Amino acid sequence: MVTTGLLTKHDVSSIDPCVATGPLEHRCGQGAICLTENHRSECYCPPGHEGDPYKLCFKKIVCGIDYHCPGNLICLDGNTCGCPPNFYRENDYCFIMSLNCTTSNPCPTNEECVYTGSQRGFCVCPHGYELHPSGECIDLDECLHMHCGSGALCNNKPGGFDCSCPPGTIGDAYVKGCVTIDGCISTSDCAADRECDIGSKQCISKCSSLCGFEFLLITHSV
Repeated sequence: MVTTGLLTKHDVSSIDPCVATGPLEHRCGQGAICLTENHRSECYCPPGHEGDPYKLCFKKIVCGIDYHCPGNLICLDGNTCGCPPNFYRENDYCFIMSLNCTTSNPCPTNEECVYTGSQRGFCVCPHGYELHPSGECIDLDECLHMHCGSGALCNNKPGGFDCSCPPGTIGDAYVKGCVTIDGCISTSDCAADRECDIGSKQCISKCSSLCGFEFLLITHSV
């Protein structure tokens, strides 16, 4: 039997385009699944994922605020992490354009380079910064969204935040909260002529711990 190497109509109809190779090969995007319907292949993002099935499917991440999202993704109206309109997404990062940063050509201020190869990558806003339509990375004020412990103070810092108990209180500033202490916890809580006795948490005369010793010396020398 002589074969010509050509596919007959029957041969073509029996080929699954999702597993075919050569000129009939149909490639779906990363993380997508391929389904065959009437000898035609279609790409879909699997349940729990979203994105372009012909490019890349992302796992849906439920969020309440931007700080719950990985990378520099933001919390969209549908309570899932994603990118603002007109921004591109690459894994967990949103960007307007690739600046083609390299190991010798770093990114602008407040940006970091995500390397896609050994030496080249693109600039993105790191976690703790938000990407503005102008393309600038602006520090995100986490104190507008995060909550410290009861009675604690929130202090926004570049790329993050910290919680602290105000003067006159102690406790867990991040979770359990701060409570007021009767008395003092440091000399700064006392008047200028007094100091804090850590044991009793009371403001005492600065002479209390020294005058007795000084009196003994004077008595002994008489």
